[in-house]
Amino acid sequence: YESYLVTMETEKGSLAATYNENGKLTSVVEHYENVKLPSAVIFSIYKKYPGWRIVNDQFLYTQEDGDIIKKQYNLKVKKNKKTLKKFYLK
Repeated sequence: YESYLVTMETEKGSLAATYNENGKLTSVVEHYENVKLPSAVIFSIYKKYPGWRIVNDQFLYTQEDGDIIKKQYNLKVKKNKKTLKKFYLK
């Protein structure tokens, strides 16, 4: 085989890693829901959207050949009856 796929799942998310025939890690994709957000992310949301609250979050991370391709948080914020769906931070 030219490559091997390893997948792992937890209650909060999943990880998929691909290795070449020599065992070298070639790519990683991680997706998690309802994670503990970094303080900087929380602070920037509350600063930009005072009075809003974070009601849902997802973290997506992608790497290929050691280079980070994507690292983002998808957030859903709410204030009264208004909701901003899929707010992206990089």
